[in-house]
Amino acid sequence: MTRPFVYITPELPWPPNQGSRRFLLETGRSLAKLGPVHWISRRTPGSEEAESVLRREGFDLDLDPAFSSGGVARLCRRLKSEWLAARRRVPREEVFVSSRGVCARVASWARLEPEAVYVGAYWSTGRALAHAPRARRVLIAADVESVARCEVGTPDELERLRNAETGAFRSSDLLLTLSWLDAAAARELLRSVRPPDPVVGVWPVTIDVPARPVRRLPRAMGPVFLCYGHWKADFNRDGLRWFLEEIWPSWSDHPLRPRLRVVGAGLTKRERPVAEGIEWVGYVEDIEAEFRRCDGVLIPLRWAGGVRYRLLEAQARGLTVLCTHVAAAGSGSKAGCTHIEAEGPASFCCALDQWRDPLAIATIGDRAHAFVRRRYGRDGSLTRVKEALAPVLYRQSSGVGDRIEDVRRCKTDQRSSDSM
Repeated sequence: MTRPFVYITPELPWPPNQGSRRFLLETGRSLAKLGPVHWISRRTPGSEEAESVLRREGFDLDLDPAFSSGGVARLCRRLKSEWLAARRRVPREEVFVSSRGVCARVASWARLEPEAVYVGAYWSTGRALAHAPRARRVLIAADVESVARCEVGTPDELERLRNAETGAFRSSDLLLTLSWLDAAAARELLRSVRPPDPVVGVWPVTIDVPARPVRRLPRAMGPVFLCYGHWKADFNRDGLRWFLEEIWPSWSDHPLRPRLRVVGAGLTKRERPVAEGIEWVGYVEDIEAEFRRCDGVLIPLRWAGGVRYRLLEAQARGLTVLCTHVAAAGSGSKAGCTHIEAEGPASFCCALDQWRDPLAIATIGDRAHAFVRRRYGRDGSLTRVKEALAPVLYRQSSGVGDRIEDVRRCKTDQRSSDSM
């Protein structure tokens, strides 16, 4: 028996050229394997292609048109949203994402489909998710953002974010993060508030894994490293700036003479210093061509949460990833086995030395490919999704009181396992 889903997202994820959009799209596709998906989001300028693609895939779109206008109307809407956010003492994205129109659509579907499973993506959908029937609410949070940002935000910003996240988490019956590290952080955050608290688990990330890793021939010149991402994200900008200021000067004097290709949109001219060995590519339509062009992928993050899709994408293609501990945390990848890890100038230079041995680098890439295929590949993904959603899929035909009791039973089982 198929089960209907109501899926609430901040935006329509097309093109899927960012980790956040790939997450939203893959989650929607995973839900569609279990039943029809009614997708609620905001219609924004330029979203026509996204709507066309998603409808062709069979998604039923229900969009709030209030955000489709531009010019003066858009400016007025932004000012009003900022005023509401200040009044409620919440981050602005909550007001944008859980808009009045989105909340009304969730409430309408709650009347039409009381037995559906309601899935919100990111904490910013929590206020909208609260309009869904109890024992049917699932929130998939990529990370616990207030924990990831604890060293970079102002006290007031962090307090607002923490309160908004906590409220969103408590609005759900099942809270799923992308790693056990973030699940543990979510449980810790929820310990500071009164019950009821949700069941906490892990959402199974799924990506496409090529059948074979890409083979590369040794280069006459130094190795080429690909550093790509959505550079409007503050954690990406911080990591890139840190690498260029602290690490690149020692790399530029290294005998291997490495080269760096920086790919992605969102950087100003001031943030793209001219330096020998660095090529600023900007936005590209086909990242696969960049994968074929490089000898390794660089992910120099100092703070972030969740799971980095860039790490998994590169490993899925047999590329060796050089990254910080933060970039690999929560993925299950092992430093020295399926990726190479470094933290400061000295360790990055030692890591670069490993590219002197192409066979050793290829071996790490092969291990990474096998790891991602086993843990994140599509084989068995449907079973993993069913297991993750089990607390709200359990006994679908029971009454509301029975369903709430089922969720409480799952929470009791979870607490018992945590204490062992």
